Amino acid sequence: MKNQITQSSFFLLFFFALLLNSNMFGQGKIIKASEADALFGPVLKSEKINVQHLKMIMKNTPERVMFGFKNGRVHILDKGRKAQFPSVAAVENSDVFHVFSTDVLEQLLSLEKGTEVTVEERANSILSITTSSTGGDVYTLEFAYLCPPNCI
Repeated sequence: MKNQITQSSFFLLFFFALLLNSNMFGQGKIIKASEADALFGPVLKSEKINVQHLKMIMKNTPERVMFGFKNGRVHILDKGRKAQFPSVAAVENSDVFHVFSTDVLEQLLSLEKGTEVTVEERANSILSITTSSTGGDVYTLEFAYLCPPNCI
C-alpha cells in the first residue's frame, strides 16, 4: 500500500513538473534564421504579417497564441482556438496549429526593426515566425507544440 502511494505521488509530482516546465508547452525559442534553415530546411510557403496588427491580436490572446496555414493562408487563433485572424475563419477541431507563448513572441517582435514578420511553413510541419532582414540579424521563433494533440 505504501509503495502504491509513493508511486502515485511520484507520477503526480512528475506531471506537475512537466506543466511548470516553460519549454515543454509551446514557449518557443528564438534562434537565428540561418540556424533554423540548417535545422529545419528551406521555407516552403510564407505570408507576411504586419507587426502592429499582430500586437493587436496578441492583446486578445493572453498566454498563448496559435498559428497555422489553412487553405494556403495564415490563420491565428487564441488559446481557446477562437479565430483572431482572419476573424471569420472557420476552424475545425482537427486542424493542427502551432502554439507559442505570447511572451516569447513579444520578445521576437522586439527584435524586429521593420514593420512585418513572416510566418513560414517548412518541411515536416515545422512553422516558423521570422523577423525581416532590415537592420541586422534575422531571427526565427521555433519549437512550438502542436494543437491537437496538446491543446492545454
